Amino acid sequence: MDLNSTGNAASLFRIYRARNVTYALQLARESSLQANLGVILQALQYGLTLDEAWADVRELLLHLAPRIRYSREVGLWSSILQAGVEQSRRQADAEAEMILSHYLGRLLQRMARFDEAIDRFRRAEALAHELQDRAWLARSLHRIAYTLRYQKRLDEAEEAIAQARAFMSEDDLEEMGFRHVVLGAIRMEQHRHLEAYDAFRRALDCWGTEDDQHLFARALVNMGLAAGNLNRMVESEAALRRAIDILDALDEPESLAVAYLNLGRLLSDNGRPDEALTALSQAERLFRDMQDQFRLAMTAINLGRAYYALDRWEDAIHAFEYGIDLWRELGRDDKILNAAPGLAAAYLQAGDAARARVIVQEKMTELDGVMTEEGRVFLEDVYAQVLKMIENAESG
Repeated sequence: MDLNSTGNAASLFRIYRARNVTYALQLARESSLQANLGVILQALQYGLTLDEAWADVRELLLHLAPRIRYSREVGLWSSILQAGVEQSRRQADAEAEMILSHYLGRLLQRMARFDEAIDRFRRAEALAHELQDRAWLARSLHRIAYTLRYQKRLDEAEEAIAQARAFMSEDDLEEMGFRHVVLGAIRMEQHRHLEAYDAFRRALDCWGTEDDQHLFARALVNMGLAAGNLNRMVESEAALRRAIDILDALDEPESLAVAYLNLGRLLSDNGRPDEALTALSQAERLFRDMQDQFRLAMTAINLGRAYYALDRWEDAIHAFEYGIDLWRELGRDDKILNAAPGLAAAYLQAGDAARARVIVQEKMTELDGVMTEEGRVFLEDVYAQVLKMIENAESG
């Protein structure tokens, strides 16, 4: 063989790249993802372009997909999974496309790209129908319901979770637990807090073994949030702090950040803004690392409230404005209207009553077109209180 010829060199290069994928698969099976990230990424970069390497690339991607849901490199892995979805289509590999579409949807959800996430889950659902795979049908429908809840599309979320029930296996405790989490999340959005607590308690029953620390800790986070909504503060704080200890040891950033966010909100609501600031700052760092814009915005607004309680007006203004900017990028006018009274109050306390009045008067005109009737009535009262504060300051 003439190794110097162009054809032979190209052939040897392809063989070398295919062997790299095989080696990366072995590393992924035997050790941590982070320890071998460079080798794995390089193998995937080239392996996804080689038809002859698909068997190993497929196995590598399916091995990695459940693990990268906890990764901080969300943008990177979403690009890789998208390439895997496209290659699985070229290979007419419906099962691989179904699974990769599902996990891609989960990463997109973390990035608050909710419409795109739902599209991926719908694709996974369609492929599960074709393959007559009941377990993946249930998983896809549960994820659709969970994502719709972020968009306040609660009727559609209820419909999706009702459809999923027909495909559930009582023996699949992990998925049954997640079903209860979705139900609990929907009930929280509906302010049916006792039902949410009961749903999260059932999730804890499903996941309530410390054999799987990830699931056990996630259940504790949900229970902590639900207990707080019921003013069971001691129970709530204990559950959240226990979850944080577990998740910190596991280096599981997403659930850890959610636990810190919920703990910060709890502490702030109970007159402990210094402690709240510590927890919320941890949540902010983690959500920023993960590029989770939706929950980063939530955290920023809660930081604004903690700073406000500490009379740190300029810090409060900065946090509120940052959160509102994020909500604007995400197209969430309802969230902006909820946050604006806090921003106006911070400007007032900082000595800028004119700016506070502009914010209140501008946002009050938008309530009818954005909020539900219940939300509009609540916020009208909040805005009226802030406006009264402004008038008192101006007259004084």
